[in-house]
Amino acid sequence: MHTETLSTRHRRRLAFAGLLLCVALGWLLGQSIISTAEGVGPLTVDDSGHWFEYAGNGEPYFLAGSGGPEGFLYESDARKQSIVDQLIEHDVRAVYVHAVRAFGGDGGADQHPFLDRANPSAGVDPDVLDNWDAYLSQLDDAGIVVWFHLYDDGARPFGACNPDLPGAERAFVRTIVERFRSYQHLVWLPTEEHQVKGCADGATDIAKAEALAAEIRRRDDVHPLGVHHNNGQSNQYLGNTDIDVFAQQTCGRTSVRSPGGLHSESAFGEDVYVMAECHPWHKELLAAGDRTTIRRSLWGSVLGGGYVLLYDAFEATDPTPAMLADIGRINEFMDRTSFSEMAPADGLATAGTRWVLGNPELDVYVLYASDGPDRMGVEGLTAGTYRVLWFDPVDGSGLDQTVTVAGGTTSFAVPAGLGDEIVVSVERQGDAPTTTTTTIAPTTVAPTTTTIAPTTVAPTTTTTVGADGSFGPIDDAYLENGRGIDREVLRVETGTRERVTYLRFDVGDTDLTAGARLALTVADDPGAGTLTVHQGSSTGWSEADLGAANAPTAGAVLGSTSGTFTEGATIEIDLAPTTADGGLLELVVRTDSGGSRDASFHSAETDDGPVLTVGATGDGPVPTTTTTTTTTTEVPVTTTTTTPAGPPASIGESADGTSAVYTELPRGTERRRWVDCDPHDAEGVWVCATFDIRSAEQLRGAHDAAIP
Repeated sequence: MHTETLSTRHRRRLAFAGLLLCVALGWLLGQSIISTAEGVGPLTVDDSGHWFEYAGNGEPYFLAGSGGPEGFLYESDARKQSIVDQLIEHDVRAVYVHAVRAFGGDGGADQHPFLDRANPSAGVDPDVLDNWDAYLSQLDDAGIVVWFHLYDDGARPFGACNPDLPGAERAFVRTIVERFRSYQHLVWLPTEEHQVKGCADGATDIAKAEALAAEIRRRDDVHPLGVHHNNGQSNQYLGNTDIDVFAQQTCGRTSVRSPGGLHSESAFGEDVYVMAECHPWHKELLAAGDRTTIRRSLWGSVLGGGYVLLYDAFEATDPTPAMLADIGRINEFMDRTSFSEMAPADGLATAGTRWVLGNPELDVYVLYASDGPDRMGVEGLTAGTYRVLWFDPVDGSGLDQTVTVAGGTTSFAVPAGLGDEIVVSVERQGDAPTTTTTTIAPTTVAPTTTTIAPTTVAPTTTTTVGADGSFGPIDDAYLENGRGIDREVLRVETGTRERVTYLRFDVGDTDLTAGARLALTVADDPGAGTLTVHQGSSTGWSEADLGAANAPTAGAVLGSTSGTFTEGATIEIDLAPTTADGGLLELVVRTDSGGSRDASFHSAETDDGPVLTVGATGDGPVPTTTTTTTTTTEVPVTTTTTTPAGPPASIGESADGTSAVYTELPRGTERRRWVDCDPHDAEGVWVCATFDIRSAEQLRGAHDAAIP
């Protein structure tokens, strides 16, 4: 079950939120269940090694998407835009693309991005990459993964299968990765079908794929990276630290070509498992227009602990809007669950349940059935209060219930009005009450909402100044073509790709009129040219949410330095006297147009992050001081009056009886929500104030301040 490993992210959530509980509300049949909170930062692989999450805030990401068209990048512009629009409309979260389809792949001779087909070593045509970006960036902005293969099948544009990559091939990989690695939603794959039309033997083919993966990883150490396998193969790359995604191809055997057969092929536990290609069965089902079997087979892989792609979509046959909506509903429902804490657990199924994904340690489960059962259940529930979320995968209707159970083997009556195909989330919300087991009927509450004046949340932060008057940044990140990136490196560049680094130091009331010195340690991409440090305006940004709209504006030049930036060297820049706005010094670091590509520096997430030393250019170091500052954040507050049968579920209670509820807003709002409820109205009505919080850190600060 992998329950110890799978509970890591759950414990991390509990550590900064107290306990994740939801208010028990009801959906009427026919309503659609909405998605969860927006992720921050690029996609990466979570601590368990089995699922994707956002690197900036650990928000899990579910992926059910399109496994085609392989030649998307070489479709007409009108066709590309049509596919993009359909994927976005239905929340189909992947497009499956190949950079090179010529040179031995399945594409025509012109399906390559090189300036000269006869000489790929001449480099990549930037106009081609610009065209790709025009469409792929739309998908990325909509939360859709670019499933990006460098090579189709056995495409070998640089000659024979040589694991010792020639310089021209390394340059090609670098060009592609550096152009697209700023995307938030991206999965890299060196090749497709790594033992078809490839190398002379399997060992050489694996060595070639591993060499390409290492080259990708050298340029992008964050995004997931996988290898697409040949039909029926098990994972050939377990243990390779560069590769963390198993892209499975299956359905070559007729015994696999059923929802149950595909479920039995699942390979949960072998890196991040993605059922990437069901060949040829899904192609045949698309041609036959068999929406029902496609949907059920995809759910079979999902309940097997996998992400899913629909093979051959938009190739021989376009999926219908209803088929695309079915894929989107997989994402919609799984977003509402704790799927990243779960593993396949069919042995716990009872009553009419067919498949189970779950974690008995945490009492979180997803149950599936497709034959219209009267009841669905699971073995071994802990006594307590459960949220039971019913969902119809065919039309998106659902019902949200709160149920208390005595424990052990438990089944739940399927609500009237749902179809034969049912998926249900069962998650424990709290300990069992002393009363007998009851089912709370779902209801709708018609709240009356009154907007009151904004209030403030004022967490107290302490800044310690080093013995030499030095400070580390409290926020550091960079923009790449307007997109905020928070990693272990900071980058600067100008030209086709614009990279600007932003630093924020909390210097309290430290006197900066004697000047200061900024030290940056060069990371693995050295460079040369001129670095210029500007004073930035204060805009309320953080490294978690830096973007083009809130990035500090570059003001007066405080200092600069020119030269060669060698890996491991410390670059020191003397800064002119200045002042800090409210104790915060914002710095903007740029490079000139003569600089080399991609100079990088270690960020504060490493031991060699930026250091600001106050007075270093004046009369010497300042003495050690400790400054306590109070940060006041004005946040909108609304008061909502409702009359439920009992108080909302809570994560804690203060001395005056105030309870707090942690919940989340729909995907796309880019905010989380923290609710504070007071039961002491004269009429016994609960009054709840809602605070919108930008990040987990701010959420924790608000919680600690409001509930001692």
